[in-house]
Amino acid sequence: MGLTEIIIEKIERSSVDWRIGASGFRNLKIQGWMYKQYGREEMIKEARELEQTGLLKIKWESYDFDIGEVKFQLGDQEEFYKRSGKIPKRDRIQQQEDYVKNWLACISSPWLKAYGEDLQRDLEKGKELDLGEYNQQLFHCLEELDCLREPILKKVFSKYVFGGSKVFENQYQDAVIRIARRKKADLDDNMDDHTILRELFIEEYSQEMSVKGNLVLELEGKILDLSAFVYGVVLTSATIEKAGIKENQKITKVVTVENKANYISMPYEDNTLIIFSHGYFSPKERVFLKRLYHVLKDKEVQYYHTGDLDFGGVRIFQFIKKEIFPEVQPFMMDVNTFERYKDLGEKADEGICRKLRGIKEPVLQNLIDKICDEGLVIEQESFLVPHRKAGN
Repeated sequence: MGLTEIIIEKIERSSVDWRIGASGFRNLKIQGWMYKQYGREEMIKEARELEQTGLLKIKWESYDFDIGEVKFQLGDQEEFYKRSGKIPKRDRIQQQEDYVKNWLACISSPWLKAYGEDLQRDLEKGKELDLGEYNQQLFHCLEELDCLREPILKKVFSKYVFGGSKVFENQYQDAVIRIARRKKADLDDNMDDHTILRELFIEEYSQEMSVKGNLVLELEGKILDLSAFVYGVVLTSATIEKAGIKENQKITKVVTVENKANYISMPYEDNTLIIFSHGYFSPKERVFLKRLYHVLKDKEVQYYHTGDLDFGGVRIFQFIKKEIFPEVQPFMMDVNTFERYKDLGEKADEGICRKLRGIKEPVLQNLIDKICDEGLVIEQESFLVPHRKAGN
């Protein structure tokens, strides 16, 4: 069936020949690799049989030994498919379109709808979708992700969806992250894989928020004054969700800190709340902090963020400004800080500098220009190196 398969492959490579109603003649030049793959005698024998049935015409290079090309009609492609036992491409595409359409009918998340619509456009162009077991399981996984409204531990999610606690991580996690990076509009391009999973409500471990300072909560009828924990305290996921934020807060300054070592080193300060952001705040943390912002909105409160002097630090600052605290200002994210610690800096990748130059953030613009001009980035932990003096 070598020649029949080659003819079908030629039809299916075209953007139009496989479609319903396709007509006209097509020529297929017989090449040496075809003889090598399928055998010369077998190819010639098959060509003669097809010619006798009226499915093609042979143009000989040397009679009985070498075929130059064959000519066939697109209207006969059904017969070629019958001979091969293969489902016609138009029927396969239809099955795949129906599958995606039915899947989309179960989806509500914009990013997953966008992904499904991309698949539909590909199918319209004739690009097939593999509906083997792996992809069907992937679609099932995406459908379950679409249903999540609260964080769930990754292993628990995997056990529920696949029956095994490590199946998601080992087989489907990378694919899910790739799709989310392409289609989920509210993701930042600087987010790592762990952060992206959190944005999808998949947690490596239970969420915890580290805070230090004057924050008063109410939980199950009890008032919790966190100022007593001068070295900081960790709020669990359930606490973040269920605790009420009292109206009469003594907070006049809120500082978010990107890196844990810097958070730990910052001393307790009256009327100040220090919060460890661990990079990007998770969805549940953002909800909690927006509630705090609402409580403080009529008070005179200053908001600051301190982080790495690099692309990631700038993007995290912008994320906090956009998603949580609109009035946030940079703290130790300026040219003076850069100059003080630049001998501890690391060479910046050229691609990072290109990305940085594309960012427009007025309060950080001088720092952005300095990073790009110097070609250096500085991790926030550098601020903790002992015996640093300005100019040294």
